[in-house]
Amino acid sequence: MSLSLAFLLREGSEAALGQIRLVF
Repeated sequence: MSLSLAFLLREGSEAALGQIRLVF
């Protein structure tokens, strides 16, 4: 739920990006 965490996950892996998109 942190901005840095979201950014790290987004740049970390495409799978994480998909999860973030689901949350948002």
